[in-house]
Amino acid sequence: MNYLDCMNMGSEFVFDMVEFYTVNAKESLSFNGRRKCILKEFITKHNDPNHVPDELVECSSQDDEVPKKPNVKSKETKMN
Repeated sequence: MNYLDCMNMGSEFVFDMVEFYTVNAKESLSFNGRRKCILKEFITKHNDPNHVPDELVECSSQDDEVPKKPNVKSKETKMN
């Protein structure tokens, strides 16, 4: 069914479509709200502050070193 067929069906079809999309939009907002509540409850329930270390893990000193650039000799251009 294309756009012109829909227009030929009259205003009843248009109102049905408006109602359909309005109801679905409201349900979608309601669903998003419920989904956010479920996610918030899950995070609150499973948030374990004892799981997170208080101190930073010490890295070896090798990780902190900046790698040195190798000495690269530039090629001299010959001038004749």
